[in-house]
Amino acid sequence: MKIPTFIHREEEYLDRVAKNNTDIRLLAKDSSLEVMKQKIAKGATFYLDSSEDWQGFEFIYLLEGKLEYTGSEPPVKLEAGDYISRTEVPEESWFETRTDVTVLYTSTQPSFHLLREEIDDYLQLAQEIESTEHMNGHSKRLVRMGYEVGKRLGLSTERLADLKYAAFFHDLGKAKVPNRILEKEGELTEEEWEIMKKHTIWGREMMKGSDYLAKAGRIVEQSHERVDGDGYPNGLEADEIMLEARIVAVVDAWDAMRSDRPYRDALTKEEAIKELKQNKGTQFDADVVDTFLKVLQDKGLPEPSLEQRGKYRGKIEGLRQQRDLISQCEEVLSSRTLKEMMTQILDGVKASTPFQRGIISIYDRPIDLDNPTTAHVMDYACYGLTKGERKQLDEYKSEGVEVNLQKFDPKYKLGRSYYVPHDERRQNFQDLSEIASQLEEGETLNWHPSDSLYIPLCTETNITGQISVDDPVNGLVPTPKGLEPVESFAAIASKALEDMLQSDNSQQGQ
Repeated sequence: MKIPTFIHREEEYLDRVAKNNTDIRLLAKDSSLEVMKQKIAKGATFYLDSSEDWQGFEFIYLLEGKLEYTGSEPPVKLEAGDYISRTEVPEESWFETRTDVTVLYTSTQPSFHLLREEIDDYLQLAQEIESTEHMNGHSKRLVRMGYEVGKRLGLSTERLADLKYAAFFHDLGKAKVPNRILEKEGELTEEEWEIMKKHTIWGREMMKGSDYLAKAGRIVEQSHERVDGDGYPNGLEADEIMLEARIVAVVDAWDAMRSDRPYRDALTKEEAIKELKQNKGTQFDADVVDTFLKVLQDKGLPEPSLEQRGKYRGKIEGLRQQRDLISQCEEVLSSRTLKEMMTQILDGVKASTPFQRGIISIYDRPIDLDNPTTAHVMDYACYGLTKGERKQLDEYKSEGVEVNLQKFDPKYKLGRSYYVPHDERRQNFQDLSEIASQLEEGETLNWHPSDSLYIPLCTETNITGQISVDDPVNGLVPTPKGLEPVESFAAIASKALEDMLQSDNSQQGQ
C-alpha cells in the first residue's frame, strides 16, 4: 500500500543538527512555523528569550524525562505530559534537565536554520584552527589535559563541555594579532606586548556571538589571569577567576614549556614540573597544579611532537591535500589488481581526512537501496588498525556477515556520506567495521569515540562498497563542505572499481 505524502514515520525528518548535548530534528515547516523534536542530555541548561528578543509564539511539549524551571524558588518541576506555551515573557526563562529529555518544540519564528548555520560555521572555524601546522596539536592536547583535570576536580558535564571548547579556542583571539608580533623571535616591545595581551578579549568577543560558545568565551578571556592578581586583561585574583580558566592556564603553560619555541628549546618533564610547583599560589592555582600533577602521574598525558614545527597555514595544507588527491586518483586509475586499488583508495582517504583509521569494504554484489538485496563483504583493506583488529575483521569476513544497510538511511546523510551518532548505532545496529575506538571521550569535542562515518562507493544506481572511518585526530564531526574533497575522490574510485569488477567478471565468463 502506498503511504500518503502527508503521513510520516518516526525516523523521518527534513533536517537534523547535533551539538554536544542536544540533537534537534526539523519535522515540519511552512513559511511561518517550524516543528522540531529535540533531545537534551541530563544536566543541561537552556533558556527561552525575553519578549524583547523574541516576538513569536513558542510551544514546548515534554515527551520524555524531567526538567525544572529555575526562575522561581523552589524550582517548578516538569514531567512528561507537561508543556510550555508562551507569546511574551518579560525576561529570560531558564530551565535545567534533571534526566535525559525529549521535547516537541513548535515555533512561529523560524530558528532551525540559524542553529544549523551557527554549528556549521563553528565546525569550519575549529577545523581551520586545528589544521594550522604551527599549532602541531597544541589545542587538541589542551582539550585532553583540561578534561582530565576538570573531571578530577568535580566539574559537571556541562562545565566540562565548556572547558573543552575553551581549551580548544583559547588562542582564537590571536587571529587579530599581527603576524609580525606572533612570529617575532626576540622579546616583544612594551607596545607589542600590549597588543598581544588583547587576544583573550578578542577571543571572548569572537565567541560571544554564539550562544553555544558564549560561556567558553568567558573562560578564554580569563585564561591568562593569575591567582596573585598580576595577570591580564582584568587583574582578577584567586576565586574571582573561573575554575575552568585556572585549569586552562595550567595546561597551557605545561604544553608551552614542553614545546620548542623560536627563542628556546623545550623544557624537560622534570624542569616543567619544577616550574609549575614554584609558581603555585602566585601564577597558578595550587589545587589545579596538584591535580594536574596527579593526573600526569596516574595516566600520563599527550606530549608535543618534535616534528613539523613549520608555521604553515591551513590554506597551504588544503592545497597540498588537493594535489595529493589528484595524484592519488591517478594511482587508483592505474591500479592493476583489486587489492592494489583498495590500498590506493585508502591512501587518498588518509591524506584528505583527519581520520586515523579507515576500512574499505567491497560487496559481493551491488546494492540498489530502493530495492535492496542481501549482500556480504567480498574483500576489504584497512589502515590504522592493530594486528588484532585486522584479525577480527578477517573473522567477520569468513563468517559471511551480512552488510547492514541501516547505515545508509537518509536520516544519517551528511553531504554525500552517512554519519551515525553513537547512541543510534548502539541502539539500532551492529556493523562489520565496529572496532573499538582508540580515543577516549575526553580527547574529542563533538565526535564521540563510538560515532561512525561511512562514505559510500556508488555507481549511478547502486552502492558497491563503503569506506568507514573513525578516530578523527581533531576530535570533530566533519562538515559537509569538509567532506567534499574525499567524496569526489570516492566517486572517481567507485567508477574505477566498477570497471575493474566488470572486467574481472567478463574474463571469468569467457
